Amino acid sequence: MQIIRSLRRLLRTIKVKLFIEVDKYKKADERILSEWFESLYQLLSAEEKKGNVSYKAWYQKPGELELTETPIPTESGQASKPLYKVKILSLPEIVKEHRKYRPQMSEITLAEPIFPENIPEIQSWQLDLIIFDAMNNKVWNDAAFSRYRYSQPKTYIKHEIRYREGRELTAYEVKIIKSIFDSAIKKMNISARSARDGERGLAIGL
Repeated sequence: MQIIRSLRRLLRTIKVKLFIEVDKYKKADERILSEWFESLYQLLSAEEKKGNVSYKAWYQKPGELELTETPIPTESGQASKPLYKVKILSLPEIVKEHRKYRPQMSEITLAEPIFPENIPEIQSWQLDLIIFDAMNNKVWNDAAFSRYRYSQPKTYIKHEIRYREGRELTAYEVKIIKSIFDSAIKKMNISARSARDGERGLAIGL
């Protein structure tokens, strides 16, 4: 019996390692990406309503590609309008496998929509995912998590998550990043729940 149990444990270990190796070379499942994007986007919207989101703006000099956070004076001396608006949600620090992580997500949108009235054939939404360590150093390459909605020739939605240098993340890499964000969001929700319970306790005491 001991030999059989040992063989079963060995087979389970081999199976897990095999799945990990396969995930290192395949794309993440569209259903997983869709559900994750939806939950992150809803979280950003909910936290913005609570006042937990910070903001910044990006400006661009005429004729240049480089962006700056500093307003650029116009010929009249007035500050120029921003090109992009950025919403930033910083999640709490967590510890995974003896390492500290501070995940952050942001949404970058045009300050003034290009299509104010008409719905374009392709709509897109994007969240930037960044992971810092305890010293505020990036420990993972920035990832752009995008949702595309196509209306021609038929309506359908597609999701994509890429590194800034262009390569798509593998299913294995998505699992790692998702686990860090999921843990931080869980910690944030627990803290918020504890704060609400504390407020109720004070109200009852009064």
